Amino acid sequence: KGEGEMATPKLENDDTTHVLIVDDDRDFLDLLTHEISSIPGVEVNVAHNAEEAMKLMTRKSYELIVSDWSLSPQRTAPEVLE
Repeated sequence: KGEGEMATPKLENDDTTHVLIVDDDRDFLDLLTHEISSIPGVEVNVAHNAEEAMKLMTRKSYELIVSDWSLSPQRTAPEVLE
């Protein structure tokens, strides 16, 4: 999707579950992404930090967000999700 594109709500006929995984530990992120994306009907997006996560959340709606608690020295997961 292009820069500045607005988030679209999940359509009723869209059976895909959208998951966002946020973690700065790339090995853990890769492992979790591999495991969750192997579930049929699940689409996974990843973010390596709070800023990436916030950008993705403005572009798409997610049914599930899995996040590391400490995303950067200045942010925690609850702050990003507000």
